[in-house]
Amino acid sequence: EVLLAVSRVSPDVVLIDMAMNNSISTIRAVKRLDPCIKVVALGIPKVDRDIIACAEAGISNYVTRQDSISELIRAVKDAMRGELRCSPKIAARLLQKVGALAADRSLLEEPCRLTPREMEIAHLIDLGLSNKEIATKLFIEVSTVKNHVHNILDKLFLQNKRPPCQC
Repeated sequence: EVLLAVSRVSPDVVLIDMAMNNSISTIRAVKRLDPCIKVVALGIPKVDRDIIACAEAGISNYVTRQDSISELIRAVKDAMRGELRCSPKIAARLLQKVGALAADRSLLEEPCRLTPREMEIAHLIDLGLSNKEIATKLFIEVSTVKNHVHNILDKLFLQNKRPPCQC
């Protein structure tokens, strides 16, 4: 019903009662329907994890169960201005979350920076060649291939899962 009403009316702000079944998925659905709509979550318990879950779903602001009608009005007005008032504790948790997400993203986005020779050796490994076969093909020593493989594993944050040679 919420999505049907939102698609018909195109509101600037939607108030979602967090006591409603599937409230988090409803917030996500509203934001998918129109990312510009401001969503204010009503009746969030004063628990960090609940507020963070709503923030992850896409709310613009929230009102806890203990807040007054005047605080609800202020939350809607703040959301319309793109502002959020929250406790220092919640602000700290949100910043921690943003920092963790940024760190995860930087690991994924950081270029691999394999050298051309490492790329060549990685391709030969992918073809199933052994270190000795790679060394023969590239006219280098087996120990040099092993050094390149070690560097490739380090740069890709991988580990050699084979047990060390007992020779």
